[in-house]
Amino acid sequence: MGHSSGTLASLAWLCLRLCLLIQGCVECSAVKSRVEGSGEALVYHAETSDLQPQFRIVGGNNHVVVWAGDDVVLSCSVDPPVSMEDLSVEWITFTLGERSNKVHTFRQGKVHNHRQILAYQDRTALFHTELEKGNMSLRLSRTRVLDSRDYICIVTTKTLRHHTITKLTVRAVGSKPNISVDACDNATCRLVCEVSGWNPAPDVDWLDGQQRVVSAEEPVVHWELDGYRVVRHLLVDEPSNSTYTCRVTDKDYLEETHFHI
Repeated sequence: MGHSSGTLASLAWLCLRLCLLIQGCVECSAVKSRVEGSGEALVYHAETSDLQPQFRIVGGNNHVVVWAGDDVVLSCSVDPPVSMEDLSVEWITFTLGERSNKVHTFRQGKVHNHRQILAYQDRTALFHTELEKGNMSLRLSRTRVLDSRDYICIVTTKTLRHHTITKLTVRAVGSKPNISVDACDNATCRLVCEVSGWNPAPDVDWLDGQQRVVSAEEPVVHWELDGYRVVRHLLVDEPSNSTYTCRVTDKDYLEETHFHI
């Protein structure tokens, strides 16, 4: 999984950057900056001429973590507030296999979501009464594991275009460990422990009857639509008249299943 997922992630990021360049303005120059302690997200400023007063675009958090099913607000605001005339606010992302990168679009005083990614339909909204105050934040409802990605807020006026990037991680607690016997041969049995629906991928360990971690095969990790599936095998003597435990842990959770053979 490591190499393939890393390659896909790199490809997605490259395509995302190309997308931003394509949608960028004349004389674009990406300037990466972060102001420590100021609450600014990762910001790429488009350098433009001084045809009107400059504004800065700010994201409340560079990395937002929520639980699956919760609503979340991805922060994006401009300082000072800008005129509503010819204001455009676009929230975009990049998804492999999707024809569109549109999460939510507001232009000429109206929502234009006819090219919105289907998975976000009826789940996105801006705070329309707050736009004149500079609040361009996106509300994303009923979050899913697949919503875990980078989101780009692009604010465009007649002469300026700035954007900020916020990373969203949607966590999920999946199934309890399920143990089964894969095969028995030559006085040994191969036990299988499997969990699914977790995000991020949890640690899966085998323990003996004294609750000591025992050596096992390397876990196999698969990415699925509802989260990670992790499978780990253990070879044991048969018959052993012993109890083995499969334990799954992440930052905040621990689940165990016991198996006697």
